[in-house]
Amino acid sequence: MARVSAYALVILSVLAVLSQDVSGEDLWNGPDKIRINASDILDQIREGKDVNCGPDSVIIGDVLLDEISNRSIKSDITIHSEIYGKVSGSKEFQGLVDLRGATFHEDVSFEDSVFLGSFQLDGASFKGILNLMGANFSGSSSFLNIICEGNAEFYRAIFASPFYFYNSKFSKLADFSQCTFKDYGEFVHSTFLGRALFRGSTFEKETSFRGAEFAMDAEFKGANFSSDAIFASVNCEGTLNFNKYGFIKLKRTEFHGNLSLEDSRIRNIDLKDTIPSNRSLLNINNCDFNKLDARWDEIKDHIIFDETTYIKLINYFKSVGQFSDADSCYREYNHKSKKSSISSKIINVILWITSDYGTDARRAPLLLVILSIIFAILYKYPSPHILIKDAPSEPISPRDSLYFSAMVLINSSTKYEPIEGWRWAVLVERLIGWVLLAIFIITIIRLGLR
Repeated sequence: MARVSAYALVILSVLAVLSQDVSGEDLWNGPDKIRINASDILDQIREGKDVNCGPDSVIIGDVLLDEISNRSIKSDITIHSEIYGKVSGSKEFQGLVDLRGATFHEDVSFEDSVFLGSFQLDGASFKGILNLMGANFSGSSSFLNIICEGNAEFYRAIFASPFYFYNSKFSKLADFSQCTFKDYGEFVHSTFLGRALFRGSTFEKETSFRGAEFAMDAEFKGANFSSDAIFASVNCEGTLNFNKYGFIKLKRTEFHGNLSLEDSRIRNIDLKDTIPSNRSLLNINNCDFNKLDARWDEIKDHIIFDETTYIKLINYFKSVGQFSDADSCYREYNHKSKKSSISSKIINVILWITSDYGTDARRAPLLLVILSIIFAILYKYPSPHILIKDAPSEPISPRDSLYFSAMVLINSSTKYEPIEGWRWAVLVERLIGWVLLAIFIITIIRLGLR
């Protein structure tokens, strides 16, 4: 009986242990992990010593840098460990901050901090919020392959040196609004599963978003691109938005360099009221989009010519009822497209003169009137070249000549006929009349059917 009671006591003890909450300190336990208390790291920094925690260690507790009285931290900080606790502080870091491969299980905040040296987060993982709002990166900053499971907040941050967000993943909100990017930077192949905000940000050098994926809206309202903006091979399931806010006081998006959306797949592209500089080029070659919110007059001087792209734009403008934009784009396409043969070039010129490539039904009737007057003059001066069939000796007035010319153009018979040697002129005028009438009818039908 006593033995049974002893067994029951052991079982109850085990159950009691298992029922206890598992704290952060229990998660790091393992034969290959070295426990480091957060307070020890703070003491090292106070003493001006460098911090070096490798991947074989685990940091337990909150690293609250604001508990250090000095604003400036001279120590090099290298942490490649897992951290079970919050990390926060608004400091000036004079040395290296190397957090590559670290895993942060709680929120991290370096709001309004200044990083004078290199700031490296390559391969770091953030389970909570990453707060770098107002941070100033004077040295180079590297965010390669970082994973942010919570919000990533960079609002008002300043990147004074090259920055790299290559292959980074943002699971929730990524807020880069009002940021200043003073040097070359990359968001190449980065993934934004939540909203990506770059509202009012300034990009002073070339910035590449090549191969980036936006699962939701990517907003660049009020952004200013002073150099090339590369969005080639981008995949955006939401709206890639470059338009102004809708309030007069706020600046519109400005591009002083080139904007490339080549080979991208974007559901909606909003470029309304975007301001490209006179020399800026917009490359949307092979860009797959469902909606393009822009007027042709706003982008016509900046689109890089590609026959396939122009045809796609023409069809898109037609599909959404922007017929004037479709016509303008079609005219531009015909002007710029290269005709291989002489005959195709001649036909292209004829269509341009007679109907502006089938977009203007007024030209053909106007040309008919002008040609009838020209041929009427030829038939009358310097001496009459037509006569009345039943009264050859009767004089021909200018009115008679104009009437005859008009009837020839519309292929109608009259009481007049040309004198010998001028039948060729009648044939030429009649042929021109046939062509102009055919083009006029086709243009009217084309414009009417849509």
